[in-house]
Amino acid sequence: MPHAYGAGNTIVEFALPETFGFCPDFPFVEDIDILVDINDAVFLPGDYLNDRPYNLNLLNEWTLLDRLDPAPGQSPPEYELYGHYESGTYYLKVKTDGTVIGPNTTIWLDTDQNPSTGHAIWAWLGGFDFNINVHSDGKPYLYTGAAAQSFVSGPLGHEYSGLNSVIEIALPEALIGTSVGDIDILMDINNAVFLPGDYANDPPNTLNSHGFSERTDFSKRVGIVFSQTTSDNFFNDKAYAQLFQAM
Repeated sequence: MPHAYGAGNTIVEFALPETFGFCPDFPFVEDIDILVDINDAVFLPGDYLNDRPYNLNLLNEWTLLDRLDPAPGQSPPEYELYGHYESGTYYLKVKTDGTVIGPNTTIWLDTDQNPSTGHAIWAWLGGFDFNINVHSDGKPYLYTGAAAQSFVSGPLGHEYSGLNSVIEIALPEALIGTSVGDIDILMDINNAVFLPGDYANDPPNTLNSHGFSERTDFSKRVGIVFSQTTSDNFFNDKAYAQLFQAM
């Protein structure tokens, strides 16, 4: 493996080809969890069992533009939901505050945005056409009806990281179809934490299924205006500034 030492062999750098870490079941993987020991005597982090591993982001594919729960106060602190569509597949990423994502974690999908079709959560909040449920084996499966009621397909392509506090899921569009441009999403982690925090009163998380149409009329201009009020109510000032500059 290509490498180089420095400072009297107290520093080492090496190159690891990305293909070494390729996962055929989930090619969109972008994170690697890392544990290190030096001379089998010093350990990073210091407690493998209880400390979080180091996390290396490979592609930085998930951005603020992919975040589905952007409104302040609508998600529990440190919980995040991301999603986007790419080449016939929906990709979802769920990040917790360190809580392990376990069985009965459910992602509800309203693929036609019609409340009169699909399953009604608690018999009155509807209608969700599909749901992704984490089974007792830790793998996500696709169902219709109530949570984990009628099996459709699975396990879906997925990867965990962060000591199972982060999961990324690949959902082929062919399994669910899309009759409208957006998918409304509700989810719970372990049947205990909900995104958004209030299913009844907060708007659902919405994933645009095919992105925005390609620009064809270049005579039209788009004005981007900085808003201090929006900045003050965003995740934080730095995140808003990065989003504004990305435009």
